[in-house]
Amino acid sequence: LKNKKTSATDATRFEEMSYLLFCSEFNQKKGIFRYKNHPGLETNPIKVEHSNKNGVSYQICYGFQAKFYESDKTSNLIEAIKASIKTAIENHPELDKIYLYTNKEISASSEKGKLKPKYQEEVENFAREELKKKQEKLKVENKDIGIGSEVVELYGPSYFEKILREEKNK
Repeated sequence: LKNKKTSATDATRFEEMSYLLFCSEFNQKKGIFRYKNHPGLETNPIKVEHSNKNGVSYQICYGFQAKFYESDKTSNLIEAIKASIKTAIENHPELDKIYLYTNKEISASSEKGKLKPKYQEEVENFAREELKKKQEKLKVENKDIGIGSEVVELYGPSYFEKILREEKNK
């Protein structure tokens, strides 16, 4: 997210780093096509072949977003993320999972005995509901593919710190 305090250069570099890491994660050696102002995602989504424990093959369609922000106020960011998720699902009906890269760590919940904060649950629930609406509209059965129920995977600085130190990413 750009604001007066955010350098376009920082945001652009963060988006580029996120793109390169997403390509690396999914072995996209030739890159991924994108449009300027790509709707909801940074690039076209990609389809990846997987096999379950019984050897049955299936595809998962992945996309990603990069959200760079300076503010510590999460409410604006949450609304921007939800709008992007809605746009991504509307414009890419084949989408199954969104990787969301952020430059800020997610704060743990202040509730005793609970780690995941309410705003993270809000984003995940929103994404799940939007995907469910899409599936109902397109009359697509929910995929039970054994990779977890999350539609959104969140990646913050701890992910970048680790992955950027791997030999293959130097």
